[in-house]
Amino acid sequence: MAIENPCYDFPYRVDNTGRPVEVEQNTTEEIANCVQVALLTPTGTVDLIPEYGTAPRVFSQLPADTGRLVGQAERCEPRASLLAEQDLDRAVDGVLAVRVEVTGG
Repeated sequence: MAIENPCYDFPYRVDNTGRPVEVEQNTTEEIANCVQVALLTPTGTVDLIPEYGTAPRVFSQLPADTGRLVGQAERCEPRASLLAEQDLDRAVDGVLAVRVEVTGG
């Protein structure tokens, strides 16, 4: 099926023909890509939008401040509705996985 409103998939990659992999704009997949970019971008690193991204201190202590994480990500990507959860019992050497569920699109 042809993509009507293409956006590059994240992470950026090419298919076996050398063309960029694309997703349909305004789908849950594309919105989840935007949320992932917002979560990986430290606040203050995008010159034209200095408030974009996630403050590093959100992840600096256990337990992670999932409410703040969700708030910052939803501010960057208003089409998303997020739910974040963490399992402190599964933290290894101070590294905690936070699962973020994205709905929207």
